[in-house]
Formats: sequence, C-alpha cells, structure tokens
Amino acid sequence: MKHSTSERVLAYYAVACLIGLLCITGCQQQQKTFKHFVSGVTGLKRHVTLYDASGVVIREWTGMFMVEMNGSVATFIDNGKEVKIAGTYIIEEI
Repeated sequence: MKHSTSERVLAYYAVACLIGLLCITGCQQQQKTFKHFVSGVTGLKRHVTLYDASGVVIREWTGMFMVEMNGSVATFIDNGKEVKIAGTYIIEEI
C-alpha cells in the first residue's frame, strides 16, 4: 500500500503537533525540575525576610542561597555561616 506525499506530510505534521502538545503541557514541570536542579547546585538569588509576631522585620538576607526546609524551619548558608530561621518568614526568588 503506497502512501502519497501529501499523506506523509500530514502524518509528519500530526506527529509534530502531538510532540509540541506534549512539550507545552510538560513545560511548567520541566521548568520546576530545572529550577530545583540549579538551586541544589549553585543556589538561587533570593531575598529572605524574618518577621516578629507583630509583623516588624527582624532581619533580612539577600544572596545566592540553597534553602532547605525541615518542617517550619528554613536553613541556608550566608557568608559561610549556617542560618536557621523559624516563625514568620518570606523567601522570595529575585
């Protein structure tokens, strides 16, 4: 059974569309996986703010951090020193 050129082109187009659709639906997950990899290797540029119970800023850090979460405690290295914070804090990626 011979297929015409137009049928082959249509089949290739359909396969390309299917692959494109799969890539689009997986893009966000792939981006998240890539970010986790980069964060684990070099850290990401982040801004960390620690607040007291009334919402007043206690301390802020900015730098390339790999943040590890263990329950409600965040741990990261700042200028060679390990910092552990708990309570109310916000970690933003810059």
